[in-house]
Amino acid sequence: MNKLNRALFLTLLILLVAASRWLPHPPNFTPIMAVALFAGALFRDVRWALVVPALAMLIADWGLGFHDQMLAVYASLLIAVGIGRWTARQGETVAALGFRVPVGVLASSLVFFTLSNFFVWAFAGLYPATIEGLVECYVMAIPFFHNELLGNIVYSGVLFALWGAARKWAPSQWTAVVRG
Repeated sequence: MNKLNRALFLTLLILLVAASRWLPHPPNFTPIMAVALFAGALFRDVRWALVVPALAMLIADWGLGFHDQMLAVYASLLIAVGIGRWTARQGETVAALGFRVPVGVLASSLVFFTLSNFFVWAFAGLYPATIEGLVECYVMAIPFFHNELLGNIVYSGVLFALWGAARKWAPSQWTAVVRG
């Protein structure tokens, strides 16, 4: 894949993910964490793996409004890229990913849940600054975790399936972008 096609591919991915946050959706049911996992797993250049989800989120936040949870959200995305790096090793095919993709989806969902809700408890002033308040914050966030996990399962499944199909259809076109 030449540099222009690679740039167009990455730009399209960023814009699609950013635009998805502007469309009506259940809370936390977005592709952003799945894209971070996917980018970490498949982009050769770790810089692009970090830039794609962060830039998509930044564009979406610019349109939706910046918020006090941004540090937790962006940290979760960067950690999900690292989980994605673990998920797929150099040269692997989709079939070879085995159990690591579902484990990566669960791990990245748990990271987001843990960090974002800790920040809500610590900085939003909605819960008492006690262990009981922290537990209450996490308990109240469980319905949002359901949406987060379901969104990550759906969007990761779509992304990895499309990648597998693209690799099968035109394998030589993807070697410049992806690790496998």
